[in-house]
Amino acid sequence: MSGQDAAASLSADRRARLDGIANALTALNVSPWRLVLVAALPTMAAMWALLSPDHVLSREMTWDLLFSLAGAWHLHFGHVPHVDFHEPVGQLNFLLTEAGFLFFGPTPRAFLAGVLIVTLAIFAAAYAQKEHFTAEQLLDQARVIDDSVSRATVYRTPCVCPHRPL
Repeated sequence: MSGQDAAASLSADRRARLDGIANALTALNVSPWRLVLVAALPTMAAMWALLSPDHVLSREMTWDLLFSLAGAWHLHFGHVPHVDFHEPVGQLNFLLTEAGFLFFGPTPRAFLAGVLIVTLAIFAAAYAQKEHFTAEQLLDQARVIDDSVSRATVYRTPCVCPHRPL
């Protein structure tokens, strides 16, 4: 077998394996528990990596971290958003960080706990769905409604289904 044929064969074998993995993870007959397990393991490892250090270090976006902590601090002491303190955003970020205060106290880790609460909510919402579609299936369904829909629109939209409104 020549060098080019061997490389093509290796590439084809690798592609076949990747296609098999993709089909196993996106086929409708795959156990939902398997999908949850496959997605949960790296997520739990990331959660541990975020929460295990003694200190939260931030060189990038420190202002965002302090902004959320300050808003949660206001809520923690009973202040009413947009009445007692004024911020240009809604209060969900502050509520999530305040929920983190219950687990870690008023520390920067409370912000990370809020992020993990959102992650768990996304997992719960995804698992609760009875129907799951690949991006290509969603694109086909969206084009039935409007043939001008672009691929980028489908990737940004939670669900574009003819039988379910957004």
